Amino acid sequence: MLNKPGAGSTLGADAVVKSKKNGYTLLYATASSVVYTKALNPEVVPFDPTKDLEPLVFTVFFPKR
Repeated sequence: MLNKPGAGSTLGADAVVKSKKNGYTLLYATASSVVYTKALNPEVVPFDPTKDLEPLVFTVFFPKR
């Protein structure tokens, strides 16, 4: 397991995109690193999330009031 923080998780997502496609590398990220950063600052994100990443599961957390 490798934790690669920085740039709103964009650095970690980029490391996953550039890694070998062996089935052992997973990215568990929030929407900020995959969707919002690309939408707001496309020149900063060196990968295309829709082409370079394949969704596996969608998780949601609703805090109890």
